[in-house]
Amino acid sequence: MPRKNLTPEERLARKKASDKSWRERNHARKQANDRLYHERNRERLLVQMRERRIARLATMTPEELRAQQDRLNANQKAYEKRHPDRVKATQEKYYNANAEEIRAYQRNKRAADPEKARAYGRAYYAANQERDIAKQLAYAKKYPDRINARIEKRNARIAGASRNDLTLEQRNTVLALKRGVCDYCPHYNPGCKLCQKGKHKLSIDHITPVARGGDNTLWNVTACCRSCNSRKRLSPVPIPVQPLLL
Repeated sequence: MPRKNLTPEERLARKKASDKSWRERNHARKQANDRLYHERNRERLLVQMRERRIARLATMTPEELRAQQDRLNANQKAYEKRHPDRVKATQEKYYNANAEEIRAYQRNKRAADPEKARAYGRAYYAANQERDIAKQLAYAKKYPDRINARIEKRNARIAGASRNDLTLEQRNTVLALKRGVCDYCPHYNPGCKLCQKGKHKLSIDHITPVARGGDNTLWNVTACCRSCNSRKRLSPVPIPVQPLLL
């Protein structure tokens, strides 16, 4: 059909079809050009978007503003539901970049109104008790060494130990170097077959118990099986033990 015989509507339809065909053929190039343009003009585009948004909100009635906020909240929840991994990664990245500022803000907020913070904590725990307990149990099952290290530090702090600097890495090193052989079995169970095979599941024991004035530090710990640990309890070591000195 000759172009001069086309109606305005037909010319518009042909132009739209041509533009669509061009975009389909050059999609990757157009995306690259758009990305480059936005990178070069990012600040100016952000200012323009902010100004347009402020102008649009200024013309809205209170009912329209509430409806707009409800739509934004609904869109945000839908996005979080569709892309949980992406949202989690973004949150972790932001928190890692601003961890100190976030902690300071939370401390100041709690200090400004401690009663409100305690009330919020109690209400949150009451509303999410089962979920929190399930998360704690799953964490304890996945990271038992971290839980044990935390308990040891807490017990040492309560007992007033002068040193309480045993780290998780040091605990794991002590356990690994024993290679499944208990330090106390030669006294409590000399014929232990698990020690001969190096297959004991070892636990950390304080050579001088924390409750008897010992410290929670590297030179005061060794590795023994749980059975020997229970037998020893708060008694002195049954046989001489050389602690690990790094």
